[in-house]
Amino acid sequence: MEKFFHLSHRGQEYRVSLDSVENRNKDHETALCQIDTDKMLLPSGRRVFEYKEEFETYRAEGGQLRKKAYLNTRAQEDFGMPWDEMIAETKASMVSMFGYNKAWSSRADQIKLRWLADSGHAFAAFIIGEAFMKKGDDLAIEWLVRSHNAGHTHALLALSAYLAQNANPLGAIACKVISADSGCEMSQLMIFHAENIDHMHQCDPSEIREVLEYLLGKTSYSVARYLKAILLMPAGECEGVGLLDQVITRPLKQPKKVDLDDSFAKRERVIKEFCIQVRKQMVDSEEGSLAGTQCLVAVRNLSQSYSVFGSNHDLLKFDEHFQRIHRTMR
Repeated sequence: MEKFFHLSHRGQEYRVSLDSVENRNKDHETALCQIDTDKMLLPSGRRVFEYKEEFETYRAEGGQLRKKAYLNTRAQEDFGMPWDEMIAETKASMVSMFGYNKAWSSRADQIKLRWLADSGHAFAAFIIGEAFMKKGDDLAIEWLVRSHNAGHTHALLALSAYLAQNANPLGAIACKVISADSGCEMSQLMIFHAENIDHMHQCDPSEIREVLEYLLGKTSYSVARYLKAILLMPAGECEGVGLLDQVITRPLKQPKKVDLDDSFAKRERVIKEFCIQVRKQMVDSEEGSLAGTQCLVAVRNLSQSYSVFGSNHDLLKFDEHFQRIHRTMR
């Protein structure tokens, strides 16, 4: 099964990973160290994936060594140490090179940042993407997608805001859903904000349905269930109530047990409480006490009463909004 979403913007297409990444649900500092191992540029001038491809060729030609033994042999030849040790040292060197408080303003620093990003450092790619985003340059998309694919927790949330500002509501919705399903705390709450209703209604009806169906088919317990329920609301389709019931039962995709904490439980409680109220509005609509459009207005007003949900506008004050969510959810 393909684990990518094909994001389109102004005639360009980008492959957004739907794979789960271990550090998606980790603490912020750990996530900052996320590196896409396969993309790492090693001291030999070759990337990790090239050694792995070399192994596949070796096996196809009749080689008998298993993968780990083969990589250890090659690492000893090229680096004088076992494969895992070499990978760990290279990652540690990249993390040390990155640092966390650099302005990245000098030419030398920018070259270093680009090298780190090209070598799979998720946060380095995010910084580059953010810089292009502030300039209104679509190169932001390439770098933010790279950052997400390498494991950055908030890259797609930032990209969602950029796409919404640049007349691509379909891409904005898709990125926010994938971000939420990947474990981004802010996205998991922001997906329920009223602005997403507006974005969906700016989309071609068949296209937004197709995107939501695609994401529902790829990710267990996707937040796309809620958006599809809202999409069905004006028509009074019973399927919408069923989808809301699913969200109420299991609001979010569960992280690993070691990552379950009070913050996650609180997010689920807030979402469950909200969806119970949305369900009531939807049932009232089906029973005729509220017209479909009136129901939609009621849900919009309801979502705006939840300050923790936040909107793209809040991303302009990202740190402030994140801290508010953090205080509320902890």
